[in-house]
Amino acid sequence: MQLPEPGIWLVEDPDDTPESTHALHALADLDEGVVVVRVTPGPRRLHTVAMDVLTALGKDPNGIGVVRVAEENWRRCAAWLSAERVQHLIVDRAETLQPNRWQDFIGIASHCGVSLWLIAHGASLTRGQREMLEDWPLTQVPFEQFIADRTSSACDGPQGDGRAAHAPPAAPFPTLPTSDFTTFRADCRLLLSPDAFARVEVEMQDAAAMTRQWLADGRELDGAAMKHHLRELIEDCRSTGQALARLRAAQAVCLIEGLLVRVDLERLAGSTQTARPLVDHQLVGQLRAYSSTHLAAVALVACLTGASPEAITRLNVGDVTEDAIGVAGRSFPVPDVAWRVLAAHLHQRRASGALPEDALFSDGQRGALGDRSTPRAIRMAMRNVAKASGLMLWGERNSRDDLSQGHWLQRRGVSVRAVR
Repeated sequence: MQLPEPGIWLVEDPDDTPESTHALHALADLDEGVVVVRVTPGPRRLHTVAMDVLTALGKDPNGIGVVRVAEENWRRCAAWLSAERVQHLIVDRAETLQPNRWQDFIGIASHCGVSLWLIAHGASLTRGQREMLEDWPLTQVPFEQFIADRTSSACDGPQGDGRAAHAPPAAPFPTLPTSDFTTFRADCRLLLSPDAFARVEVEMQDAAAMTRQWLADGRELDGAAMKHHLRELIEDCRSTGQALARLRAAQAVCLIEGLLVRVDLERLAGSTQTARPLVDHQLVGQLRAYSSTHLAAVALVACLTGASPEAITRLNVGDVTEDAIGVAGRSFPVPDVAWRVLAAHLHQRRASGALPEDALFSDGQRGALGDRSTPRAIRMAMRNVAKASGLMLWGERNSRDDLSQGHWLQRRGVSVRAVR
């Protein structure tokens, strides 16, 4: 296979002023396909450089799924650069890198089909770096010309696939204290910002009003009736925090009427037999912050399909296209905003040698194809993402296709008992 010849430029900035650095980093715009990598001072091992690239791609260096294997992180860089449709990879402080790191960047640029800009500030290049200019087709341009050309290109409007600019995503639901319902609202007022508390207050007031109305309808106040009310109360929740705020309000209202409602927070946080999370810019933004394509893709498939871990393990690479995911004979559409997460994981699977009939999710490490993931492993991945992000994923304690509705309260982590 003939790889595309990379477009490689060496941009020299002999003055090295703070203004030039500011102008350079102002070019970063992932949605428009421009990534600016700031090389970390110190030893420039492949792992360090890979983490710099992942950080520039918006990955959380302290998030779940982070590894300290240089080659694996470099593979993740390639997957996300390709999936994010990056057009220009700009490496700041390239003069601090050894020639072999330049070669790494040239290789990944060729693999992903992106333009590579090596920005060298201040002092002269080393002998090894000068030899690179002879070995590779690097075009040298002055810094002022580079900034002027890139600024002019940015002013011409969106590039690449022509996607329209979108409004910034709404803030995720606040992280709430794990207080008992007797002090929950007071603790929220004390610990949250005014805007965050206002969002919680709206949820609590609405839930309290719905519960009062339900109690006023004269129904028999038993566990079965309460089960249906609580389920309706939280069935459209997109995060565990939102569900928690509603249940805390219901607990307070019910206690006044002589019903003690208890909630197991750990089980609630891992439960999902309610509406699937809304796949929008906010949710996808959370998943794009993971460097692990495996975790991001597992969570996204769960959000899009609502499939159990057992069903997800049966997915093959060929079951996922840019338009839809096929699960157990059903087709689930893939929104445009979500495709990049799936594309990154497909890139890694195909790079490991996976064919359309091979597993979409495997236990392969260090670029190996691996064996098909087990339901337990998928369940663990979903639980880790749910715990870290607050997303409502799979609700059953086990990993099988359990569609029964019996013992709903116990599975939800909610119990009801009359106290008078």
